[in-house]
Amino acid sequence: MAIIKRRKHREVTDLEKKERGNRIKYLRKILRYSSRAFGEKFNTKDSTLKSWEQGRHTGLTAEGALSIVNACKKEGVINCTVEWLLYGKGQLPEIKADVFPNIAGNTISQELALFYELHPHAIDTIVHDNSMEPCFNKGDHVAGTRCFESQEISKLLGLNCIIQLKTGETVVRQLTKGDQAGCYTLIGINQSAKLSTLKNVQLFSAAYIIWLRKPELIS
Repeated sequence: MAIIKRRKHREVTDLEKKERGNRIKYLRKILRYSSRAFGEKFNTKDSTLKSWEQGRHTGLTAEGALSIVNACKKEGVINCTVEWLLYGKGQLPEIKADVFPNIAGNTISQELALFYELHPHAIDTIVHDNSMEPCFNKGDHVAGTRCFESQEISKLLGLNCIIQLKTGETVVRQLTKGDQAGCYTLIGINQSAKLSTLKNVQLFSAAYIIWLRKPELIS
């Protein structure tokens, strides 16, 4: 609740309303519910749910996000946080494999197709080393929405991101400011990993990670 109180005073932008709606739509479609079925399952009016998904009026509110999170917890179908629903940050949603084994195991391509449908600048990659342990392990499949302009990329400083270098390489690292103009330093939080930190590199894009699947769930 502390997050809700801290950000309650700031007016939500139209883009944020739309992004909140996309995150609800992502949950609903991954669970394969129609908007009516999702509303009935989580005690939300169909008209309200459609308004949230389309980012109309006030969009998804903190109270609405909390009600969805509590309903998900009660139903035991998916772990989700208010912070992720509202801001796309924090703990990523986790579908309960024992409740929806077919979703957790066999529909990775469908999940990614939906992710790309909802996020025009999406990118996904496989974590190929141990530089980001314990947050991300080798073999984890991650995705996010890319930022290209330096002003937007600067908002991701301190976050774990999928990074596209201007050299064409794609890595998963924590984004920090470089000590040369126009450059960034990419930190591997596992400092024991070889070549975990890349200093003063130029970026093509950066994407905060908002989607994750573990190898044991997609094998």
